[in-house]
Amino acid sequence: GFFRLSRADFRLFKDIRCDFEELKGFRALRRRGLVRDLAEFVQLSKSWGNDFCRVRAGACLARVSLERAARYLRSFDYKPAVAAQLWVDYLDAAAKLKYDLSRDDVRMPKDLEARHDLAAASLRTAEDEKAAKRYRARYRRLTEQFAFSDGGLSVAVPKGVKMIKVAKIMKFIYNILSELLGSEARRWIQL
Repeated sequence: GFFRLSRADFRLFKDIRCDFEELKGFRALRRRGLVRDLAEFVQLSKSWGNDFCRVRAGACLARVSLERAARYLRSFDYKPAVAAQLWVDYLDAAAKLKYDLSRDDVRMPKDLEARHDLAAASLRTAEDEKAAKRYRARYRRLTEQFAFSDGGLSVAVPKGVKMIKVAKIMKFIYNILSELLGSEARRWIQL
């Protein structure tokens, strides 16, 4: 049959006017054992509408059945679409942080919003640490190449990512003051 669908499944597929991406999504879920049949897939697709892709993504990341994922997301007090987006973001961050996603309390937390925020903050911290480590490796070479003092003029290499951010903020403030006050701002900043 067409895409290895039974005749009944093909009729159902044709009747609901699924596109090929949805059919591929169904087949991927079925291969992993996360959906019983096309009828279940179609029923959940209709009930979730445009947000169904997030439910599918979450079910795949958490390795739970599509039906269980839908029940989980509807258990929250906020819109299921918001819960689905939070869950997918959380699962993505949890996978990057190497959380044990085989445990139900990790992959389907009762306090999703708090766990999402914690995972996102942990991921940002880990990424900042990686960036700082990469910068420290470059700092010595940049200092040797660019840092100098001569006749009252000093050029220094920022010691870290935070100093670069501070420098960008200071430049932004200087530009605003220059626009507002003109030459008066330049004289004021030199003080």
